Amino acid sequence: KHRLSMSDTVIHCPIVYGSIAHWLGRKADEAHTHRWTLFVRGPNGEDLTYFLSKVVFTLHPSFAQPVREIFQPPFEVTEKGWGEFEATIRLYFHDTGNGMKPMEITHPIRLYPHGNTAPTVKKPVVFELYDQIVFTNPAKELCDRLKRGATKQAPPHQLQDNFTVYDESADIELLTAAHKFITEELNSASLFFLCCKAGFHCHAFYACIVCDAIVCDVSCHMMWSQKPKRSSRL
Repeated sequence: KHRLSMSDTVIHCPIVYGSIAHWLGRKADEAHTHRWTLFVRGPNGEDLTYFLSKVVFTLHPSFAQPVREIFQPPFEVTEKGWGEFEATIRLYFHDTGNGMKPMEITHPIRLYPHGNTAPTVKKPVVFELYDQIVFTNPAKELCDRLKRGATKQAPPHQLQDNFTVYDESADIELLTAAHKFITEELNSASLFFLCCKAGFHCHAFYACIVCDAIVCDVSCHMMWSQKPKRSSRL
């Protein structure tokens, strides 16, 4: 595996992907109970074509033309149906002639609210995730694009009232709180140690109640198990 050094170029590009499903009411055709949209977007409306050349959505094979290629924002597919399934999202980058492979994401189309909550035509089911694509030593053309970043906003989206607003300062505040919590736990020696049989090398594993991350080793390397939810809306 390649080990990062000070000379490596590492660039992070944030994205949000997910689905929004509207229940069509009791009078809807039983084969088309919901209208849903599967999408990839910028966290705060950025036009992602500065690094994405296209997005390919692969739906359940029961849909006509289950593979859909989208070259411009909005990067999305809208359909009607009755069942939940796992879709595939494939992200292609501007990397002419350098053989960079697309990034593949799976996302479940969620139609129904959690628990015993009854569906309503007034409130859609929103299931979206924030992520960051990490580019290490990208080719010059792509690297230049990534460094420039988004130069414009995507067109206003008809569903944007349902989108989450992502605030970078809130992430920093959350990580600061998590670091404080971890430090206090280390100081109080309230960790559970798991010994590896080979050499009895010890690692500390525990769940961080602040950020819902799994933390391993006393170096406090965090592997996110779930992105914290945001409550603010556009």
